[in-house]
Amino acid sequence: MSSLKLLLVGDKSVGKRNLIITYTAHVFVGENVPMSFESCKAKVTINKEDLDLQLTSSAILTSKKFPEADCVVMCFAVDSYDSFESLEVKWYDVMKEHFPNTTLALLGTKTDLREDEERLEELELEDDSPIAWKEIEKLAKKLKIDNFYECSSKSGKGLSKFFEDLVKTTLHNKKNKKEIKKENVNEKEIEKEEEEEKEIKKEQKEEKLKTSIKLNLEYDPKIKINLTYEDENEEEVQKEKENENEKEEKKENEKKVKKEKEKQVQKEKEIQKVVKTKEN
Repeated sequence: MSSLKLLLVGDKSVGKRNLIITYTAHVFVGENVPMSFESCKAKVTINKEDLDLQLTSSAILTSKKFPEADCVVMCFAVDSYDSFESLEVKWYDVMKEHFPNTTLALLGTKTDLREDEERLEELELEDDSPIAWKEIEKLAKKLKIDNFYECSSKSGKGLSKFFEDLVKTTLHNKKNKKEIKKENVNEKEIEKEEEEEKEIKKEQKEEKLKTSIKLNLEYDPKIKINLTYEDENEEEVQKEKENENEKEEKKENEKKVKKEKEKQVQKEKEIQKVVKTKEN
């Protein structure tokens, strides 16, 4: 059975705990939520798949207090601009830093208050109004968050759809992460094998470079001592070979020059001989 951990964060009194209780217990408790309540577990079935769902809420902006999560839902109440604005100025940066590779979502709660006359009158006195869907959409686009919703725990409107859509998205992202992780593991294994192969080839090359070079040291015209040594330095070996080649070439050139001189001297002698013969 698959399991998912959802973390709901946001300012106090935006309805996070009510949201969890209403969805899991199918009852709206309103202001009677136990102060000690922060999380619960539930078994849900989505797309004919059974899931263990762990739901946790937090209003504390301290990274040390955050539990592990497959998805983080940043909540605000649609009748509170302060809670809405704090998502951008307070919660978003902390969530991105603490959960860099986790699915993020925006959720507007208490949508029933958009039609509550008493609450609307209070907002009007404050020269305020409920947050519209377009504003939620605009903020989501600004923060580059693809998942944004609104619902009401009291009326139940949008509540099931929110959880179902979010769970589907989170499961999909989680599976993709596993696939990517597998691919990365395979790539690392391939890279490791390639490195090992390179190392073997390098060792083989070094073995070949350990060539035996014979030096002829002439301590006496009649005695030649042959010494063999192994040189592990390719540059030194190459340099030694080049020096030997240069010496050989130099000797050959000297021989050629000497032969040319001898030929020239011989030729001059023959010319002189011919001249003398004619004079006589």
